[in-house]
Amino acid sequence: MLKFINGFAYVTASILLIGFTQFNQANVLDGDCSVQLQCPDNSIISCEGSNYSCSTGANYVSCNGQTTHCNDCVAPPAMDIVEFIPAYYPPEHPYGRYGLSPGTAGSNYVWSVNYGEILSGNPGDYVIIKSSSVGWFTITVTATSTVPGCDKTTIFSENFYVEENPF
Repeated sequence: MLKFINGFAYVTASILLIGFTQFNQANVLDGDCSVQLQCPDNSIISCEGSNYSCSTGANYVSCNGQTTHCNDCVAPPAMDIVEFIPAYYPPEHPYGRYGLSPGTAGSNYVWSVNYGEILSGNPGDYVIIKSSSVGWFTITVTATSTVPGCDKTTIFSENFYVEENPF
């Protein structure tokens, strides 16, 4: 379908693949483009490009030379949160140090803590936490896939105990 908006040609193409559950959609406006594909597992992959560089097939989308396949779009795995240096109260340097085991490429990690403050490392695979009291606290990590066009996330958490500072 061809539309004219503010003097520019706008093309929307929709293709239903017979025998597949995928639905492909491509949009082009003045050379900028985007494509979207529903994969067999009902996940959606998409990308945006320029200079008419977008394409899609039965199981992939491609923009600006970067291709994402349906099976590339998976939720990041839940991992163990490891205490490298315990947090104490009242807090003082070196503060509590926590990381992921095993670390993995292809994910973005955003941390939160229910009793305390994250001083550095957020987002990342390692944080420094300043405790706010003696007792149990929970660290929660939201892992998001960094595969272009993939919006899958995994949330996992661990409980840790803050002791009174012995120093």
